[in-house]
Amino acid sequence: MKNFGLLILRVVIGSSFMIHGYPKLEGGESTWIWLGNAAGLSLFPVFWGLCAALSEFFGGLLMLIGLKARWAGLFNCLTMLGAIVYHFGKDESILHPLELFAVSLFIFMAGAGKYSIDFYIDANKK
Repeated sequence: MKNFGLLILRVVIGSSFMIHGYPKLEGGESTWIWLGNAAGLSLFPVFWGLCAALSEFFGGLLMLIGLKARWAGLFNCLTMLGAIVYHFGKDESILHPLELFAVSLFIFMAGAGKYSIDFYIDANKK
């Protein structure tokens, strides 16, 4: 059942990241500048904001399908750290980004599970 649980977790969290990341990706340079500055990264905010948007959308997609899920989990952990810093600085609840951080960390540590492209690739290497 743990592999089925990992599949459900990846699909739900991956979809959530994609839904939150798409408008940030589509928002363009002004959105990326805002994201970079919001995370406290005032040096090259366009770069860091674009990285966050890419991480959320494509990291979410990779989590969802189970391809390079550990890397996606790692990058989304870092992105959620920026979100935690932003919300904490505004004296807002950090609960949602903290939850996404924890789940991303779990996927980074546990991997994608049996029902994933990662598992299929690894099984065919042998």
